[in-house]
Amino acid sequence: MGKLAFFLMIGVLVYWLIKVRLSEEKKHQENHTDEKNNTLESPEEMVRCAYCDIHLPRNESISSHGNFYCSDEHRSAHLNSSS
Repeated sequence: MGKLAFFLMIGVLVYWLIKVRLSEEKKHQENHTDEKNNTLESPEEMVRCAYCDIHLPRNESISSHGNFYCSDEHRSAHLNSSS
């Protein structure tokens, strides 16, 4: 009878440790998700290429004479066609 009580207590202890561990992992994942969502950057302004009308982020565009371009080739082609 003593062995049965001993193994029963060991089983309860293992169950309790697993349950605590899983709840800690769940809290960690929720905190990590909240931190990730809080660090999202604000949306960037989109501009249109004056040559091919494609939209791209402003920081990736090339600006010349008040227009935006997706590449230096399109900037050159647009300036040459305007002349």
